[in-house]
Amino acid sequence: MRLLHFVTITVAAAIVIAAPGARAADPDFCRDYARSAVEQAHRAEHIRSCAYLIDSPRFSPDWRSHYEWCLNAHHHEADEERERRHEALERCGYR
Repeated sequence: MRLLHFVTITVAAAIVIAAPGARAADPDFCRDYARSAVEQAHRAEHIRSCAYLIDSPRFSPDWRSHYEWCLNAHHHEADEERERRHEALERCGYR
């Protein structure tokens, strides 16, 4: 019983310690993510049929907002967001 209690506490402590680092994407990844987001925003601005997208925070040309969001996201969340922007651009005619 003591061993089970020890293991439970050890696992819980490991999760708490690892959580902040596991949550955040690294700065290099986020710099690339923000650069890509701004490029996609500029594409939306230059395609008449995509103009409606620029009213969305997803298509903001503000590099810092994308970068800071990314720092608090999982890598897979940032990748999914990049893909959502890509899909939106394709739907409005960007090829």
